[in-house]
Amino acid sequence: MQNAYGILLGIIDFLSLRKAERQLAHLSTAKRIYLRTELQGAIALMQAADRMPRHAERTPLAIQALLRLTTAVYCSKRRDTEASVEMMETTAAIEFLLSLPQCRDHHEAIAQMRGMDLTRPCALVKYTQLQQLFGALERGFDTRTPRDFAVARWQRTSLLVLALMATVWSLTSPRNLARGKAIYASSIHHDTPADPFGQPKLGRVVDGLRTEKPFALATEMEEKPWVMVDLGRNYRISEVVICGRGGRDWAYNYSNDELPMTLSFSTDNKLFKVVAMRTLPIEWDFPWRVNFHGAAARYVRLSSYDTSAKRIVVNEFEIYGR
Repeated sequence: MQNAYGILLGIIDFLSLRKAERQLAHLSTAKRIYLRTELQGAIALMQAADRMPRHAERTPLAIQALLRLTTAVYCSKRRDTEASVEMMETTAAIEFLLSLPQCRDHHEAIAQMRGMDLTRPCALVKYTQLQQLFGALERGFDTRTPRDFAVARWQRTSLLVLALMATVWSLTSPRNLARGKAIYASSIHHDTPADPFGQPKLGRVVDGLRTEKPFALATEMEEKPWVMVDLGRNYRISEVVICGRGGRDWAYNYSNDELPMTLSFSTDNKLFKVVAMRTLPIEWDFPWRVNFHGAAARYVRLSSYDTSAKRIVVNEFEIYGR
């Protein structure tokens, strides 16, 4: 779902890039470079204003930066081939700013500039409002060259391809079918940890955590003990991973309790087919992995069929397939 959402955002971003490129199509590369220079100059003026200690010194510099940036924005919207225009008068700049959509929320700061004498202290103008107006104007000012757009297109295309590949992989790769499914056992040892809060009984066996202390489930010592996962419906199984007991004491002191073990599949919980057998203990840090080629099953059961009393201890069941 997240991958699909990312692809949608990428497509929207790609389309907005094409729209921005069309809006700047009338500007030559030389003019775009000139506009970028003007933008950098306006930013330098605003930074110089930030360094001024007094309000009366900051405000005139900020207004000069706004006028320079406004002139550049006005120049970018002209359809002629001139490389530059003269610095706009304050009155003309104010009227132009009022017509820009990105400045509609900054009319108070623009109005404060109307008819202002820059030779006098500008105590009535709030410097923070001028900063916000400058930021809004800068964010809407695009000076990218054709090369910039080509690089941006390549980057966005690469990201879209990667997102599409990730989506296809997530939709086609096997997933852990056992996560959160129903678990049944022939019996439950008294040392088995308590059920997770709000989770089904024995949910620790299929909670996605391979390490439990000391295990997720243990049966009593009995004849033919078993642990079974109900997947809810038939699936094509590609791999089963069984994680053994996690505690070292249990791993070494009771390492042969369940052996030999068999793994069985069933589609109806009546007829079980043995698909794998293990005669060696499952080490606490090396799970038992069994690969299949799309075997159909709904019920996956781990059993011990020795004639003597046995115990099965597991940490996690992972069943992959589609």
